[in-house]
Amino acid sequence: MLHLDCASIRSRNCYVAARRRTVAALSVRCVQAAPDVHVIPGRDSDRVAVTIRLIVMLFVASSISVQAAAAKKSVQVGSFTVGGTNSFGTAFSWFLDVSAITSEPVCFGGVTWIVDGVSHTFLDSAFGDGFVMCTLPLFDPPYPNTFGVLGCDPNTPDCWSYCLSTLGTSCTVVLPSCYSGCTNITLQLLSLDGKSFSFTLFEGKKFKTYGVNTSSMSPQPGQLYITPGQSAPLYLYRDPSGK
Repeated sequence: MLHLDCASIRSRNCYVAARRRTVAALSVRCVQAAPDVHVIPGRDSDRVAVTIRLIVMLFVASSISVQAAAAKKSVQVGSFTVGGTNSFGTAFSWFLDVSAITSEPVCFGGVTWIVDGVSHTFLDSAFGDGFVMCTLPLFDPPYPNTFGVLGCDPNTPDCWSYCLSTLGTSCTVVLPSCYSGCTNITLQLLSLDGKSFSFTLFEGKKFKTYGVNTSSMSPQPGQLYITPGQSAPLYLYRDPSGK
């Protein structure tokens, strides 16, 4: 019986060539596949386990990313603020900024302010002929475009007197002030034609939104009324028909 140790053979295959007439029986015992390859018991199974874990982790991460993208139901396009109140009224302002989500200009046909249930719509035409409320171009770079209106009532005499002298009885349709405190303020962004519209996000996906998008503000915790200087984000919400 002939025994050969593969470690003594500089080859990847362990073999013995012999004529049958000179070797009646041949047994070859291979210690390892090649002298330069080290096989450690259990290591192959460990590699398989690690590979499986990596595949599972990548799959989970991919699933989370897809779910996060699918969960993007709204985008912030600015904010609105309630200013202080004096004899000239309450300042209501808002700014538009989509620089974090798209490079395209986003335009609106007007806004509706609702102050404690009293509403008034300001269309683009109210700000002058040819005016369009857009995020671009910037009026005063690098600052985002900002707009404002006044809340006016008998509690703000200077503003109210001016309103009566210019609008007469129509002065009653303007927004009230927050002289006695405001508990809920809502701003609605109106599309140019009142219908849904779309724009492209940085990631290349279209975002279709409604013709009217509503954002609201309430008193901060522990407060009875909205405090001067308080702000709230302006959102556009995804129209599901735009999937």
